[in-house]
Amino acid sequence: MINQFNFLADCISSAILSEKDENTRVIKIIKCIKIANELEDLKNFNDMFAVVSGLQNTVVSRLEKTWKKVPKNIIDILSTLDNLTDVLNGCKQLKIITLNSNPPLIPYLGSFLIEISNNEDLPNTINNNLIHWKKKVKIWETISQLKKFQNCLYDFFANDNLQILFNSQKVYTESEMWEKSCEIEKPPNMN
Repeated sequence: MINQFNFLADCISSAILSEKDENTRVIKIIKCIKIANELEDLKNFNDMFAVVSGLQNTVVSRLEKTWKKVPKNIIDILSTLDNLTDVLNGCKQLKIITLNSNPPLIPYLGSFLIEISNNEDLPNTINNNLIHWKKKVKIWETISQLKKFQNCLYDFFANDNLQILFNSQKVYTESEMWEKSCEIEKPPNMN
């Protein structure tokens, strides 16, 4: 799931950067924001976060001339999604929505992994070598929450055209993305 997240985020950034025409980039950004919004409605929070991450990637977000042409109502949608995916507050809003939603849904795996990792960092024993049961219970609760979401599947069929579209998209490396971004809009110190 982590590889899929990274691939999707890079695919979004690459798709936008592959367009030399500013208006076509704007159209792609609008489509990506609408896709992220639809993914939120479908409760596919992991892929929604990946699409937003692709849009937030510095190589895309720095394209001021392009972003100025994106309509305000679309920017407002992205701003709402940005608030959900705010990593500085641990994606708490998204976690609350996830835990209060009924399956089927695909949670953002990152917040659960961080929670498990934070609990793993706690000592295994406390006070005179007693087992740290609170730690074990917290880890069990987090895993149980994740398992709950695996018990109910979406009623979707594979979309071959969508698979072809993603598989045909050239995904740039980080350095290639930076080069493309700089070709589109030169950084201030390169003028």
